Amino acid sequence: MRPAARRIAAMPPMEIITFGPFCLRPASRLLEKDGVPLKVGSRALDLLMVLLERAGEIISNKELVTRVWRGLVVEASSLRVHMTELRRTLGDRRGTARYVVNVPGQGYCFVAPFTRRDANESAPAPELALRHVPSTLPPILDRIIGREDAIANVARLVIDHHIVTIVAAGGIGKTTVAVAVGHELAGTFPEGVHFVDFSTAKDSAGVLTAVVAAMLSGFRGQADASDLPARLPAGRALLILDNCEHVINEVAAAAEAIVGCQPHIHVLATSRETLRVRGERVFSLPPLPFPPDECRLKAATTCEFPAIQLFVDRARAAGGNFELTDANAGVVASVCRRLDGIALAIELAAERAGIFGLADVASGLESGIHLRWRGRRTAAARHRDLMALYDWSYDLLPEGARMVFRALSKLSGPFSLDVARAIATGTTGETEAFDSLVTHCLLAHAACDDPSIGYRLPHTGRAYVEEKSRRAAIEADRASCA
Repeated sequence: MRPAARRIAAMPPMEIITFGPFCLRPASRLLEKDGVPLKVGSRALDLLMVLLERAGEIISNKELVTRVWRGLVVEASSLRVHMTELRRTLGDRRGTARYVVNVPGQGYCFVAPFTRRDANESAPAPELALRHVPSTLPPILDRIIGREDAIANVARLVIDHHIVTIVAAGGIGKTTVAVAVGHELAGTFPEGVHFVDFSTAKDSAGVLTAVVAAMLSGFRGQADASDLPARLPAGRALLILDNCEHVINEVAAAAEAIVGCQPHIHVLATSRETLRVRGERVFSLPPLPFPPDECRLKAATTCEFPAIQLFVDRARAAGGNFELTDANAGVVASVCRRLDGIALAIELAAERAGIFGLADVASGLESGIHLRWRGRRTAAARHRDLMALYDWSYDLLPEGARMVFRALSKLSGPFSLDVARAIATGTTGETEAFDSLVTHCLLAHAACDDPSIGYRLPHTGRAYVEEKSRRAAIEADRASCA
């Protein structure tokens, strides 16, 4: 008999363990959902039994391997594979239901309430009911591509530091990563994980009101700084502050005040620029990796890149019969490269490809029409197309930075810091103009052998400026004819 099974079997042979819609019969090694037997691997089932044995406790990876693979030498990846199978079977990460959580750097923990009873009993007698953990987290995406390492790294930072900011350009996937981290760490914050969307906040009062409303169900009215200390939970809690860049000063002040009032609260922010507050740790979220500019790319090689994986996944989801082949791999790679690995841009292009084909997508990239391809109807206004995505950042820039941004778009390739500063000379606030473009993630670091050539304007940014200039010219013509 296997180690985990032997430990569970020491309990009454007809024992039944129930949690959520699931029923586990250890003696029969049977897991059911709503009375229907599930297909689950033997190792995954053993892991579930060990976790249930010590529900509410974090069990280290080493102990789990020792218990389930006793006497065998296995790689760490084996545990991840079978734990992924278990969590997929339980439906973890597909909504608000949480059963097994990963605590980065520590191990895994079973966090849901459950009951243990004899099969002959007519009604369950609760043995353990874990305290309800409040949460205002949005549901996690069913499938997150290419962000496993980022989620794990951010989670570790959040555990070790009080204020962490995920910084990246618009559409890269900051919110996706932050929400996934919140779900991963739900079991480590007894006072809950609270998500605050600042997209509609306009001032300090709006920021504080949004924070208080996220932590207090049913809160109405307007909060101010004097309300904050009394409203904060007394225990460990995680506060996710999403979309901070347009109220960055107000969010920075609130984050410092929150951590100062209650050191057990951790803050995870997402923004297109850093908060620049005491104790902040910054995680720069990179674009999704895409193939280099090489000829004769094969499908087998191309599909190893997350940008390509996302494209194929979204193209298929759009309803077409899209397949990555040796014949089209180079075109798909070129599309992802032209879109700079920006997740939102790739999703919009892939959905277009799934319906109209790759040729239509390639044509749209050449003409600039891709900036107006529409995304999800329910997406935030700034994420409904690439034009809105860049408008959001462009409107936050000082006028001097906008002038430099437009001027840099005329350069044909990567450029040095000296060139950029020379272009900025004479603009309003010239000492800060170029810096603003960097801090707002509108410029990318250039992959170049020459160390003096440090920056480039992404393809999407260049297309945006061209489209904006075209629209301005049309408006000027209309005005002159009026």
